[in-house]
Amino acid sequence: MISAHSAHRVPVVKLALALVLLSLLEFGFWLATHHEAQRMQDLIDASQGVLQGTPHWRAYQNRLLGPALVDALRVLTAYPLHLYVLLMLGVANTALLLALRRLSPGEPPASRLTWKVMAISAVVWVLGKHRWSYPWDFLESLLLLAMAYLAFTKPERIGAFVLLFAVAILSRESALFIPVFMVLYTVVSRRPLLGRPVLCAIVLVVLGTAFVQLTRSLLFVHSMSPGVGDDLAHASFGNHWQLAANGELLIRFVTKGKGAVPLVLMAALLSFYSWAAVRLWRLRELGAFSFALTMVAYLLALIPFAVLTETRIYQPMAWCTGLTFAFLRIRPGQGAQPS
Repeated sequence: MISAHSAHRVPVVKLALALVLLSLLEFGFWLATHHEAQRMQDLIDASQGVLQGTPHWRAYQNRLLGPALVDALRVLTAYPLHLYVLLMLGVANTALLLALRRLSPGEPPASRLTWKVMAISAVVWVLGKHRWSYPWDFLESLLLLAMAYLAFTKPERIGAFVLLFAVAILSRESALFIPVFMVLYTVVSRRPLLGRPVLCAIVLVVLGTAFVQLTRSLLFVHSMSPGVGDDLAHASFGNHWQLAANGELLIRFVTKGKGAVPLVLMAALLSFYSWAAVRLWRLRELGAFSFALTMVAYLLALIPFAVLTETRIYQPMAWCTGLTFAFLRIRPGQGAQPS
């Protein structure tokens, strides 16, 4: 006779095996995308170049944390980037399921919702494949997931968002969307605009912008890419202006049907978070609403600053998108009323 305890362990073990399998499959997919020796070496050089002051572009110079973690793994293996990617995928998938369990403790471990959430994150990540897959892309996945979880559960915890920002700004300048969330939540929850959250957000923006500009100015030596050199074209601002190129991509799609995948991904994610924002506002889930609106702003910011054909820019959103979907299914009608 099977005990209740043993019966409960079956779905947990099943889910754990699925988690390991999914992480390995995603890792295998990443390997297949970068199977050529030169392509893999390009990724390794790109990571190491940030630490040496020779990234491909000045805009990459401030993205220090991911390359530093990859370099630290050299003490364990001759293939630090491989181990880093495998660890990041495993941690992201595990963190997503743990967050789901915290959001819905009564949900069976291997429920239909769990499988759907895993599938959504995997599909977004796989569709975002690209020949460039930088260490900071994987790290940003965890940071966006952590931001979503905090927004869903503890949106008023200023200290938690400050701590997350302190880590995120070492990885990518997209950390500046954390103070954006803080301001949005303050506004929709009708708190004083000159209160601690907004003042703290202003300080974070100033410090974050200063860190980004200083690292790009002081640490950048020259580009490893032929013909880029000192990258003086981006010395003042650092970022690239891609609005014209992305406009041409849209024209090619309309006139010739080319470039469908990046535009479909952008449209799908933008539609999802816009719909989620409307839905969450109606449910009075103010923290989750502010996060969804922040992600709309995040996506819109990609249009002028990111190369939309580099679909890797969507991969970091895979896990927070899965968690947002889960939150919409778990928490309808349970939101706090605005004060």
